[in-house]
Amino acid sequence: MSGPWFHVEGPDADYVRTEVENIIRTKEKNLNMDILNKYIDKIIPYERYDFGSWRGYNNDRLGTRLSKQIKALYDKEINALLIIKTKFVPIVLHHLYKPKSMIVKSARERYYINQNVLNKEKFAPDHKPKSMIVKSARERFYINQRY
Repeated sequence: MSGPWFHVEGPDADYVRTEVENIIRTKEKNLNMDILNKYIDKIIPYERYDFGSWRGYNNDRLGTRLSKQIKALYDKEINALLIIKTKFVPIVLHHLYKPKSMIVKSARERYYINQNVLNKEKFAPDHKPKSMIVKSARERFYINQRY
């Protein structure tokens, strides 16, 4: 092919991914890299090679446009997680742990059952008959074989 190299060759997906990540990192400091990498993988997979030539890539500012797309998706998910954390979770916790909820009833039942078991153990005799003492799994096996 004839022409300058910057008209013929172009960036690969790895270069574009690192450039987009650097653009986003320079604008924001505290990023959740798992979420950011998820959207970078979604928008710029490693198999993608349609970025054009180096001249077209830089003139069209494709890196900044892709970073804006990824940042918009990232912000949307972060805002959704923030809403879940600040609005949804308190409501769910309130309904789960209010005095007449199912969780509190089951916890109350477990508490009273455990109290009864502890009270019975407190007044139970300290020793057990010799026939009840089993020292190992092998002895337990032989005892079960006899009966």
